[in-house]
Amino acid sequence: MRQKYIIGSVIPFSLGSMIINGLIVYFIMYSRNQTEFSLESISLQNNSLLGISLYIALILTILFASISFSLLKNAVMKADNFQSAPLLFKSFWPDVFVIVLRNAIFSFGLLVLVIELIQTQIHFGIVGLVSASVISGFLSFIITGITLNTTFDSILSKNL
Repeated sequence: MRQKYIIGSVIPFSLGSMIINGLIVYFIMYSRNQTEFSLESISLQNNSLLGISLYIALILTILFASISFSLLKNAVMKADNFQSAPLLFKSFWPDVFVIVLRNAIFSFGLLVLVIELIQTQIHFGIVGLVSASVISGFLSFIITGITLNTTFDSILSKNL
């Protein structure tokens, strides 16, 4: 059940995060024809592509992790599999939230590092509106996928 649930929850929630983040960035950037793709503009003040998409991806990841955790908890309760993991019997807020936040910050930092390494070799300039939406959706897919996979793997494992 462990691997089946992890794969079954990571893929739909990651796709949902990708679609929502892509749409949010599309409608925020709709007034512009082109947007700058650079890590130097990773702030929310000037509505940059990376600034908006990475922060929204973190928020969506935490939201989808809480939904997925409650679904996992209900599935384990219905299956009467009480020997599975002690974290399933605790609440999401202080106990599991710390694990989700740690994994989300790790995947966020990993993705920023990879983008920075790519940008030193390939200089991106201006991207269009559809490209910005696709890039932000892909970033959200990666962050949500890595975070949910590592979080539920650690929750369902015996050694935390």
